[in-house]
Amino acid sequence: MKMAYSAVALIDALGFKGIWKRYPPQQIIEKLVDLRTKGIEAATRIETILDKLEPARGSFPRPKVTIKSLSDTLFIAAGV
Repeated sequence: MKMAYSAVALIDALGFKGIWKRYPPQQIIEKLVDLRTKGIEAATRIETILDKLEPARGSFPRPKVTIKSLSDTLFIAAGV
C-alpha cells in the first residue's frame, strides 16, 4: 500500500448565526460568492507556486488542491 499525504483547512465565517435576520439576503449571498472566489484565487496561486517548485520536488508527486464551500465554511485540501 502506498502512503498518501494530505493537508486540510476548514475556514469558518464566525458570527454567521442569525445573519439572515441582520442583513439583506442578496448582500449575504454576494459575500459568500466573493469568499468562494477568493478561495479559488488562493488555490490558483498555490498551484502557480507548486509549478515553480517542480524542479525541487524530485520524485515527490505534485499535490492536487481542492476548494469547496458549504454554507459559511470554506474547505481547502491538498493531497497526493
